Amino acid sequence: MKIKTKLIVGSLTLVITGIAIISFMANYIAQKTSTEAMSELAQDKLSSALEFKKAYITGYLNSLSNQIELLAREQNTDAANYFFLNALDTYNTQSSLPKGGKEEIIAYYQQNFEIPYNKNNIEPAPTPTEYFKAFDDNQWLQQYHYIVQNPNSIAEKYKMDTPVNDFSSGYSNGHSGYHTIFKKYAEKSGYGDIYLIDDQGRVTYSLNKGFEFGTSIIDGPFADTGLGRAYQAALNVKQGEIVVEDFSAYAPLFGAPAAFIASPLVKFKRVRGAFIVQLPIKVIDSIMTNNKQWKKVGLGDSGETYLVGPDSRLRNTQRLEHEILTSILKNSKNLTMNILNLSIK
Repeated sequence: MKIKTKLIVGSLTLVITGIAIISFMANYIAQKTSTEAMSELAQDKLSSALEFKKAYITGYLNSLSNQIELLAREQNTDAANYFFLNALDTYNTQSSLPKGGKEEIIAYYQQNFEIPYNKNNIEPAPTPTEYFKAFDDNQWLQQYHYIVQNPNSIAEKYKMDTPVNDFSSGYSNGHSGYHTIFKKYAEKSGYGDIYLIDDQGRVTYSLNKGFEFGTSIIDGPFADTGLGRAYQAALNVKQGEIVVEDFSAYAPLFGAPAAFIASPLVKFKRVRGAFIVQLPIKVIDSIMTNNKQWKKVGLGDSGETYLVGPDSRLRNTQRLEHEILTSILKNSKNLTMNILNLSIK
């Protein structure tokens, strides 16, 4: 090969090699830029979702706090607190337990609370002796007529307005009217429960008639719960102010987490008790998970947002846990159907 030809070939090789290197670098830079842009876009989307959730929850809690503040000042709430406080004091003069009534209440508590609670929690439930130790006649009557004799399931005790076997007592006669109003409050605002607790710490009224109903929140079995802390805090703020007790395991809900918003009930400059609303975690969970539909808010196949409390615990369902459980249940259902089909054949 001539020297001129060699030089031309060498120059072409250098040019082609240079073009190849430049092309490779250009593709690399383009890919890197594209990847970074996509990553930045994904981060922006997550940040937007997070800010949206934060604003939504903040707005929801502020709205809820304003509602509780107004309800605590409302004339109906004040009248209800005054009524239940006085009606409870005279309950045993207008109603009585049948023979064996206390034993029936204790058996109901063991079967429907103590046993199932202990199956699902490490810390044991209060024993009957611990639970009922400070009960007076009026508290026994509350539990008998509104829990034990209530024909509805544990989760639906609120459906009963008046006990069929106690409609003539002063307490039950007035219960229906106030209960109907509080039910409407709860239905429209998504409250988990509504409580009236008097200045002696007695739960004189509860919408759901859970196992805290009729107990003392000062020295009773559930004094050291979110409800007890919310009550104590409410007694130490001014009328019109509210206190918030963060989510924690709540024994009367069998250990499920619940938060509470409370405000003092004041009459003639004297604190007469507290108006307290329970905020179930399912409301917050629904907001954070978009009702378990993460994809619809742009979080793709694995994205999710978390709400973490000051105790470093999550306040909402984890996507992976939910989807694994859903998959297990679906596969279990399909397996059951296949077994049934084989049995039929």
